[in-house]
Amino acid sequence: MTDELLSDRIERLENAVEGLHSLPAAVADLGQRVGVVETQNVQLRDEMHSEFSAVRSEMRGEIDGLRIEMREGFAAMRDDMLVGLANVTSELGRQIRDTADESRRHARVLFEETLSRIAALGEQRQGPSGS
Repeated sequence: MTDELLSDRIERLENAVEGLHSLPAAVADLGQRVGVVETQNVQLRDEMHSEFSAVRSEMRGEIDGLRIEMREGFAAMRDDMLVGLANVTSELGRQIRDTADESRRHARVLFEETLSRIAALGEQRQGPSGS
């Protein structure tokens, strides 16, 4: 029985050693595969870096364009508002002058009417004979 056990152990050891013979080739193959993955990783990193830089540059250009467009739009809006404000101010000034002129005419009419009433009252007091 000991011989049988010993023979089984030897057979298992031989199988294990045979498996170990292919190990250096497998490790070398694995090293190559890792090297390929590292190379691909470096290439991917470089590509992503250049693409992100291109996207940043493109976005910067778009943002600069939007800034210019907004600045021009705000300037045009400001100019339009200034023209509108000038028109409103001019119209308001005209209306104030017209109202002031009308108020002066009305005050003049009331003044003249008051003078004529005072004169009429004075004539009534003096009587018909003028005494």
